[in-house]
Amino acid sequence: MIEIIMKNQKTSPNREFIRKAYALQLLNGSFSCPALSEKTGRSCGYTSGIIRSMLSDGLAVCTRKRDVPGPGGSSLNGPPHPEYALTTRGRSLIKVVLSGGVFDIIHPGHIHFLSWARKRGDVLVVVVARDARVKKAKGRLPANNEHDRLEVVSSLRQVDAALLGSEGSCSDTLERVRPDVVCLGHDQKKDIRWTRAYARGPLSHIEISVATPLRGYSTSNILDRCGRAR
Repeated sequence: MIEIIMKNQKTSPNREFIRKAYALQLLNGSFSCPALSEKTGRSCGYTSGIIRSMLSDGLAVCTRKRDVPGPGGSSLNGPPHPEYALTTRGRSLIKVVLSGGVFDIIHPGHIHFLSWARKRGDVLVVVVARDARVKKAKGRLPANNEHDRLEVVSSLRQVDAALLGSEGSCSDTLERVRPDVVCLGHDQKKDIRWTRAYARGPLSHIEISVATPLRGYSTSNILDRCGRAR
């Protein structure tokens, strides 16, 4: 049986697998043994045993089998890699935190905010604002495009999964991530109202936390200083 340690946010190896499985599933729709093995740094044999335990405990289900494409498009070149997904029970064993922002030029204020948010749960998902939304809100495009900003945020150790914001309604992101906690920056207090408005029904449990700022750091100030230095 798989052992999940819940008290005081302690982490067992198996809990770590559930965290990583959730991140893979959020980004790819499912997770496989090879992908989970790579994500956790464990061998495929060890990972396979953990997945079998997750299946027997009702924490995950097998969703489909994926054939490895062979020459000429054949699907018989090697064994299939089953795809898995966490069940509601499996998902309930972790606390997911959602935060978001532009993250145009990463500075200590961002690191302070993301480190604070990460401590609010087991998994931190960060939504990177789309270029079009930034331009609409600030009247200018960010210095770095959305794909570059996403790549940088994804590389931060505090972040378990990063994704671009929805091109539609902000509620699409809440529905996709289904967080337990939404962490807002000190300059995002205006977002509390729409977050509560969207958090209805199954999402009514969402906790909203607002960070205390690390004074003296902002992307606008950095850009202003760079402009004056030219």
